[in-house]
Amino acid sequence: MMIRQLLKLIWNQRRQNSWIAFELLLVFVALWAIADLFVVQTTLYLRPLGYQVENCWRLSFDNYTQEATEYEADTLLHKTQGEALTAILDRLRRCDEVEDACVAFFSSPYSSGNTWRSLLPCTADSARFKEQSYHCYYVTPEYFNVFGIRGKGGEALDELSRKHPSDIFVTPELAVDFFGSINAAAGQKVVMSSGGTEVHIAAVTTPIREDDFSRSTAMFYQVMDAAEVEQRSGLFGAAMMEASLRMKTAMTQEQMDAFLIGLGDRLRDGNLYVNGAESWLDKRDSLLAHTWHTLHISLLLVLFILLNVFFGVISVFWLRIEQRRSEIGLRMAMGSTRSKVGFFFTAEGWLLLVTILPLSLIVIANFFVMEIPETYHIPFTWWRLLLGLGLALFVLLSIISLGTWFPASRAMKVQPAEVLRDE
Repeated sequence: MMIRQLLKLIWNQRRQNSWIAFELLLVFVALWAIADLFVVQTTLYLRPLGYQVENCWRLSFDNYTQEATEYEADTLLHKTQGEALTAILDRLRRCDEVEDACVAFFSSPYSSGNTWRSLLPCTADSARFKEQSYHCYYVTPEYFNVFGIRGKGGEALDELSRKHPSDIFVTPELAVDFFGSINAAAGQKVVMSSGGTEVHIAAVTTPIREDDFSRSTAMFYQVMDAAEVEQRSGLFGAAMMEASLRMKTAMTQEQMDAFLIGLGDRLRDGNLYVNGAESWLDKRDSLLAHTWHTLHISLLLVLFILLNVFFGVISVFWLRIEQRRSEIGLRMAMGSTRSKVGFFFTAEGWLLLVTILPLSLIVIANFFVMEIPETYHIPFTWWRLLLGLGLALFVLLSIISLGTWFPASRAMKVQPAEVLRDE
């Protein structure tokens, strides 16, 4: 009965309500766009990274110069840079506080490495596949244990990489690209077209994301043996290799510094030495600082927009209710309570919003056809659409409730006899 009465009232005041409905339409579509962006960013951030950097530390290396008292002439050195690096990491692995240590070549988490290699399945149909470069991570077997990277079934990959040192490990996206299924990739042959080398796929990893706000992409891991670590250390210097530790317990920066100082000469081999360590959590925060800064600015802009929307909506309904003071007085004179009168105006605003929802969906559908929503990181699915619509609807319903209740409660403080006498 009340809904029928409200619909009749809205229709009778359709000329005045059309402008309010148009404003609600614009506001709702804008709120949906903001809510959709919030859903995308939040979903991305909450998805598993595929690795863990807690309790992990990045070691920094340096070489003694000729001015240093510890410097040894090249003719007196018995180890290459790669051998010295390996020896220092072996000593660290024997420490009770250390779980494992690894080496990577521009391939650590959050390192933004830019090493790419061409891959092509050996059974490739030339009409279906084209030569394409994929992000390649050069790592030692211990890398999988240090950063907690597992196979798609949860299996450990460090031992498997030692058994199959020449094989590669691919992400699910690459497996699907090549073989159409994650389960069909293990054991398949692929060719690295840059050298024409055929290698096997040892296993498929869990999905891997480069950082907290990126989607998982097609990439693969190539295991480095001791000879390759030595070769790359000789070409680029051991200080350029990314050596990382996983500690058994959480440590502060002060505790880690004290731990390294306590090791003394064990962190030195020839002219190569460890000159410090930085938590991967701190490196992550530093690398994502710009992204977080951008998100904070966006959040402030959203709050500013919501504040303007709130004052805009409340001013419209305030003016509208002030013009209907006689109606409020009449309703109260006929026995309506203040709560009923207040709910009546709130329900009228809600129903007015509901009437513009079909048109709003048409506008949003056109946005989808024009590919305006961001779909690279998160596909535009029904759950994403409904979640964005739900958030926008909740916010606008809350604004309408406040925008109608405040002016209505103020108008209801006037005695019905005074309102009717003024009329």
